[in-house]
Amino acid sequence: CRGDSMTNDSASPEASYYAESTRRMLASLGLNWHGVAYGIAGQYLQTAAANVSTQIVPYRNSLITNDVVIIQMGTNDLALGSRSAANVYDDTVTFCNACKNAGFKVIIIGIADRDANFSGITQANFDIARESVRTSMLTDFGVATATSNIFSSNSVTYADLYCDVFANSKFANASDLTYWLADKVHMNQTGYQALADEFKTPAVQLISV
Repeated sequence: CRGDSMTNDSASPEASYYAESTRRMLASLGLNWHGVAYGIAGQYLQTAAANVSTQIVPYRNSLITNDVVIIQMGTNDLALGSRSAANVYDDTVTFCNACKNAGFKVIIIGIADRDANFSGITQANFDIARESVRTSMLTDFGVATATSNIFSSNSVTYADLYCDVFANSKFANASDLTYWLADKVHMNQTGYQALADEFKTPAVQLISV
């Protein structure tokens, strides 16, 4: 999983719990997958897109049919990096195309909510930009084919699945301390476990993609 501090399993005990929960979830499905939580705290999607050849491609194993990259980034770009919604959409496509060209399957996770830590953008404008990126993705992927939050489309070449998990009411409010830390940016252990559980259906579906 390629991400920022939310998927950096050394950034915090909570993020480490997320990585371990995901691995346990895959094992519970009988999927003997080896996972790498490649999160770099504070990194922008723009930077990740420019470094796929050095940060992602070395992990490619041509002997593995279901070699999957999960991309969960974009919140820092919108909240701190002065990147527009169009920039973040383009960077997502650039990142995903580079992964697909290397032989990976790709799952895109929608951008997480946050209710704090902004620079040069208001909460309201962050929410608008995040929804704009989401709308662009949904436009590309069209109608859900498995559950209400999981989308695939034969016409989309840059990724295999788009998981709109942060549209789930459980995760929709970063001020909800049931699932989020007090910093209103990162999830707590309950939130990370719930997020890992959301990956069950796409993990199974991707085998048949």
